[in-house]
This record gives sequence, C-alpha cells and structure tokens, in this order.
Amino acid sequence: MKKKWISFGVFCSSLFWLTGCFSNEQKPIRTAEVEKGIEKVQSFNKKSVAEVQKEIKAIQEKREEEKQALLQQQEQQEQEEQENEEKSYKELFHNSLILGDSLAEGFLDGGFLDPIHVRTDRGKSVYHMEDQLELVRSFAPENIFLIYGMNDVLLYEGDTSLFQERYREFLEQLQQVDPDAKIYINLIFPVQQRILEEKTAFQHIDAFNQVLIELGKEMNIPVLDNHSFVKEEEYEPDGIHFKVSFYPQWLDKMVKEANLT
Repeated sequence: MKKKWISFGVFCSSLFWLTGCFSNEQKPIRTAEVEKGIEKVQSFNKKSVAEVQKEIKAIQEKREEEKQALLQQQEQQEQEEQENEEKSYKELFHNSLILGDSLAEGFLDGGFLDPIHVRTDRGKSVYHMEDQLELVRSFAPENIFLIYGMNDVLLYEGDTSLFQERYREFLEQLQQVDPDAKIYINLIFPVQQRILEEKTAFQHIDAFNQVLIELGKEMNIPVLDNHSFVKEEEYEPDGIHFKVSFYPQWLDKMVKEANLT
C-alpha cells in the first residue's frame, strides 16, 4: 500500500509537470488538460507501479519527440531564410531591368544592383522616352520595373489627363518593343509634409497615382504600392529621396511581386 501511495505521488507530480500546471512560466491552466489529468489519477488505483512508470515514460517520450520535431522544423525554416538572404539582389534581378528617375539611384548607391540592370536619369519624366526604349530593345529583359511620376507631378502641374496620355503611350511602346517582357509600375512615393507645403504641386501625387492604378487595370499591368513601409526616418534631408537603408525593403517587394528566383 505504501508503494502505491509513493508511486501515486510520483505520478501526480509527473503528470502536473507534463501538463504544465506547475510551470515556472505561470502559463494559464488549460481546463482540458486538468480534466485529462484527473482522469489519469482516478484510473491510477487500478494500475501497478510498473504500469504507472511505463505510462509516465511513454508520455515523456512523446513530449520529447514533439519537441525534437518542432526544433527540426525551426532549424529547417532558419536554413531556408538564410539561403534566401545569401542569394543577392544582383542574382535575383539578373533578367530584369529597372527604369526610373533619381529615386532609382539608391539601388546603385547601396551596391544592391549593377548599373546594367538600372537605368536612372535624374529629373526624368515619361516625356521623350526613346532612349529607354532602345535600352529595352537591346537588353530584352524578362521583367521591367518602372519608377516614374515624381517629376511628372511637377512638370504637368496637376494635369493628370496629359500624364495619363503620355504614360499610356510609353507603356504601349514598351509592349511593342518587347512583347514578352513583364512590366511592373511602381506608384509615386509620398513626400514629407513640409515639402507639400513648399511645393504645392506634390499635393497632386494621389491623383497621379490613381491614374497609374487605372492604367494598370486597363492594360493588365501590375501596380506596386510601396507606401506601407515608408517611414519618416527613411527620408533624406530633402524630404523626397530615401536613405540607402530603405532600398532592401523596396527590392524585397519587387522580388515578391514578380516572383523572382
């Protein structure tokens, strides 16, 4: 009888440990586990010490297996994430071409991409794009990412209809030059509030972005909205351009949207 009570105590302690009722982390007690434990205790009197010990061991082994499986899953996930990080942007964009204004310069300044994959022209708008068309014709990329509009907002002074006409014409020309290329339009980034007050033309950015969204739907071209990860601390002192640290987020978005591998 004494052995039975001793083993009963051992079983209860082990059971509470296994269910987490006496955890140092003070986890909330889960009613289902407690009830299951009570059922185990009630059935104990019908079992021998050897049977109790065997059952405790089986529970411990099962928990250990689950723990090891979870650790293995975490290690595999970490390994996959490390492999993705080790694959450079230069490799991911080896069949892609980025065409843009000065906002695209950060891809080069940070050393993320080679100049052959980025054509950036400070002050460039979607007016007179013949040089870009020739570049696309010679490069024949699989993907083309467009970063235009910031200068157009200033150039057209709120005239979204003219902007829409010029941008549509450029898209049509791109499709004629390289029908197999997949085109992606990046929306125009916002500027800091103080810049909106200094240069009121920038207050039309949302209206110009709406034009790009409509063009994307009309011509079945993906439009990338990158506003969600723009933070105040990412801006350069001019309140328009971004620091180099911002560009990996932008590249990750394009990689994901274009499914670059």
